Amino acid sequence: MALDHGVLNIPLSKRGNIDAEIDRYKATEAANKKKAHKAFKVERDELRAAAKAAVSELPDDWFAWHAKRLGVTKAKLRSHVKSEAHWNSGNALKMIRGASDLYRAHLAKADKPEA
Repeated sequence: MALDHGVLNIPLSKRGNIDAEIDRYKATEAANKKKAHKAFKVERDELRAAAKAAVSELPDDWFAWHAKRLGVTKAKLRSHVKSEAHWNSGNALKMIRGASDLYRAHLAKADKPEA
């Protein structure tokens, strides 16, 4: 912000209440920040609900196949996926979609008779 030299020549008592201006600015910024945070919370909660629903819809075979492929127990994989769905919902949804595509490809390959 550039200094207005015309204003600098006016005595402080006639310039207006700078403290009130600062207070108004801070209040506006706080209100904007609160609105943005509220919007973020709504979006986060929607993503979290979608991710948890996606995890609950996964079949047991899905966990068993991926656990075997990754070399972990089924319970450990289920726990990790549920945790990711809660804390990193967007990434968990992407991971579930990708892993489900891989699982569907495995099932399709297993259903085809070998020539």
